Amino acid sequence: TWKGTGDGHSWTDSANWEGGVPGASDKATFPISAEITNFGGADTASADLILSGDVTLILKDTDTSHVFTAQSITVKDGSKAMISNDAADLQFVVSNKLHSPFELGDEAALTLKGKKVQGFSTLQLSGKGTLVLETPVTVGGLHITDGGTLVVSTDNALRLVDNNLTIAKGNLVINGEGFNTATDRTLTLTDGNLTLNKPLGEKFKVKMT
Repeated sequence: TWKGTGDGHSWTDSANWEGGVPGASDKATFPISAEITNFGGADTASADLILSGDVTLILKDTDTSHVFTAQSITVKDGSKAMISNDAADLQFVVSNKLHSPFELGDEAALTLKGKKVQGFSTLQLSGKGTLVLETPVTVGGLHITDGGTLVVSTDNALRLVDNNLTIAKGNLVINGEGFNTATDRTLTLTDGNLTLNKPLGEKFKVKMT
């Protein structure tokens, strides 16, 4: 758990953590805001990045050879959180090597902003909260399962080149241009709403089931 009582900016400073510096198999919890200016190595990872309050996490390592990877991101019930990648494009990664999982609790919200975020395969949104994209996330698909909402508030938000999109239960709000304009893909909507404040690409199809 981050307490920020060391230098307040370095991931690898043990004085900033309760319970020790998290590794690739650990959960890293932020109950308070933080600005990480030193990831501490070429590849810093945690099994799950947990935001447990109304917190802002700024990632600001200027060494572009350093990459911060969260295998998943969880925002606890009622929390309003923001992560800003103020490092370089794709220096912040959300991937468990299979997908890019986001779990947002009841009435929780997470805003991603700053430089581009690197994902992998399908962006999986679970829980009933709201994920707001104010920066592009490079993934190959989208799956919303539990009634959550994805708000796309930037242009060219998702690079959907491999897979179709499915909303088993949830909502999608498009506020940005260039949402899947380059590929012939289908959004399958089973239970939920699609709100288009900007047009979809001509090749993009919506299937209601």
